[in-house]
Amino acid sequence: VMVGLDEAFALDLKELGRQISSLPREEVRDEAGEVVTPDVGKAVVAAGSAFVVCATRNPGTIRCTEVKSGDLLRGALISGGSFGPVYCGTLNKLDVAIKMVPPSAAARSEDLAELRSEVALYERLNHENLVRFFGAVTEDPDRTCLVLEYITGGSLRGFLSDHQEEPLDGFMVLTFALDMARGMEYLHTWSIFHRDLKSSNVLVGWDRRLKLADFGLARAKATGQQLSCALWEGTWAYMAPELLDDEALQHDPGKADIYAYAMVLTDVLSRREPWSGLSQMKIIRSVVDRKERPSVPRGGSSPDVVLAVMEAAWSQDPADRPGFCELVCPLAAAAAAAEREVVG
Repeated sequence: VMVGLDEAFALDLKELGRQISSLPREEVRDEAGEVVTPDVGKAVVAAGSAFVVCATRNPGTIRCTEVKSGDLLRGALISGGSFGPVYCGTLNKLDVAIKMVPPSAAARSEDLAELRSEVALYERLNHENLVRFFGAVTEDPDRTCLVLEYITGGSLRGFLSDHQEEPLDGFMVLTFALDMARGMEYLHTWSIFHRDLKSSNVLVGWDRRLKLADFGLARAKATGQQLSCALWEGTWAYMAPELLDDEALQHDPGKADIYAYAMVLTDVLSRREPWSGLSQMKIIRSVVDRKERPSVPRGGSSPDVVLAVMEAAWSQDPADRPGFCELVCPLAAAAAAAEREVVG
């Protein structure tokens, strides 16, 4: 499955253990105030001749923080967003991002309950490579919105566009790949699948560390659940072959996320969105029929480990794509080695 990765870098099990042990284990309470014990399972996956342990959990029903609309001041529009417009603003003098929820997404009581449940889950997430959720306005029907951490650097797509004509530093490319893989690995340990991972849904912090954003299409699902391809939403250029294939009836959402991650890496390496300028039909023919992938530069500022990770993640057969826990280890080992060289 991980052809070339275990040959390039040994798995850093100590680093993976640190990540797993850092998962939040605070008390989770249901609507009645009773403590819910997270269901923490273990799955062993093979990477070459080595084995690593990944944690999975089901956080149960938890309470959403209700933000009072009067405490929230909305500022300028940041972006249109795939889920709804996003504004900058303040919550009790704290700079925040405000993602408006379309009326159609909260029209029924069932929709509102699902929204509250989903936001409650996202509030429990605590990772340096994820945008934080502070709560939501759900009791004011005219101002229903999500309240999130405000990231000053804009999207990764914008950053790459600004650096279109200049090569990125190899260590920066490696760090970008690792940041995204760590964020996605953490989401998957909670059985949350992004479903629309792309460079415009990744934000760049002031320190150039990446944070995954725009969970408008994300959903908490049972581990290993297969979803109908007809229900999938996302961006054509980042969609896995099985999502573009009319004959594919079901798919593993985690494996589709991994393919989308590979497409983001092609954007980072080439500073061009995958399949830029191609129509939907031409993308389908290239990816499904001809099994082609976007071209990326080799050598120079394209680290070998990032290329190996990308090629493993974009495998045509979903079963051949490694999990994010398998991708993090060689990237972390390479980043640590690069840092030691700088210090040395």
